[in-house]
Amino acid sequence: MTPPRLAWIALATACLIPVMLEGQRELPPVSYVCPMAEHAEVLADAPGKCSLCQMPLVPTRLDSAFACPLHPAIISEKAGRCPIDGRDQLPVVIALHWSCADQPQERFMEPGRCRNSAARTAVREPRAHGDHNPKHGGQLFMASDKWHHVEATLPEPGRLRLYVYDNFTRPMPASRFQARTVTRERFDTATRTSIDLEAAPLTPAKAGQWLEARVSLRTLPAKVTVKMRFDPRLPEDRFDFVFEAFSREPVALPRSTQAPRPPAAPAAVRAAAPPDTAPAAPPSAAPVPDQLPPPVVSPSPELYTLRAGDPLPAAVPELVSFLTARSKEIEDLIARGQLGAVYVPALLGKDAVLALGQHAGGLPDSTRAATARAIRQLVLAAWQLDAAGDLGDGQKVSRAFADFAAAARIIQAAHAAR
Repeated sequence: MTPPRLAWIALATACLIPVMLEGQRELPPVSYVCPMAEHAEVLADAPGKCSLCQMPLVPTRLDSAFACPLHPAIISEKAGRCPIDGRDQLPVVIALHWSCADQPQERFMEPGRCRNSAARTAVREPRAHGDHNPKHGGQLFMASDKWHHVEATLPEPGRLRLYVYDNFTRPMPASRFQARTVTRERFDTATRTSIDLEAAPLTPAKAGQWLEARVSLRTLPAKVTVKMRFDPRLPEDRFDFVFEAFSREPVALPRSTQAPRPPAAPAAVRAAAPPDTAPAAPPSAAPVPDQLPPPVVSPSPELYTLRAGDPLPAAVPELVSFLTARSKEIEDLIARGQLGAVYVPALLGKDAVLALGQHAGGLPDSTRAATARAIRQLVLAAWQLDAAGDLGDGQKVSRAFADFAAAARIIQAAHAAR
């Protein structure tokens, strides 16, 4: 959903006056989201009603954080090792607010003091569709029902595997669903439908933990379409996967190298439980094996030298160069069909422009307001890239990137003219 352009003007003042987190960093702007977890893609910059269910939108601060890949309730503000199994924490999108023990029903949008003079506690909630990290080294997309997710892997020539998750990326028994692979098809212009020319059924494997098929893919890059039905009353979903390399199943850490389990994390960094509106994980859901997280796709290591969790540059010229590199990385990923990976450079670009917002006081008066509007536009475009990439919708990804790139150019030009 693209917010009305007039909304940028109303928020210009808010962008010019950064809100700081306990003297550490600028907070992300307040956004308005649907309280229903299955409508997580509804995002606005002003109060209103959900376009899907008409419930009043609620304020929140969407933020980047880091979670344990196999223990997603453990969330940290900064990248690090999971305190349970020692694995690298991976980037996720969370909802940030503050709470007070003496006002448990209140959700505060800023840090501060409670009525009893105690400091407000930061609460980082897992967000539906906020975890895009594949569990098996493959590619992950969201289904059109905005609830199910699928991950496809190509572990070796001729073998495709498919895993199924819910809207919080919790594993589900794949044997519940019907699916097939399509490696050749023909589009019928008369009926506007695709006709399978070469297809293979995906059948349950490993006690139904995943679906598997033998396919004719022997060379790379390999393109395969998965057609899947989640509900017999609904049309099939289509997922187009492009594999530039064979999938690498993460290897389990030896017990001797695992970090010991520490005491419970303080409330300031402990994640809240998923909201009641989130569907409960099926009781028969298959457990996820003990694994290391897959590497983040980075197509050009010589250009993209930073990754999620690395410190941002401090100086303005380096921040601008960093933003330029992130924009180029998104463009490259879109061209290569790697839509599920665009969220990483998109959210890094968002962090860069929020950091640049702290230097807005040095801009000429003639460009300051336009730059503030561009910052707000880029932040929302980053969240839209995140949502559209999750869905694997190339058209929505391209539209969101057009907004992202246009805003980036305005910001770059403003700081170049300082």
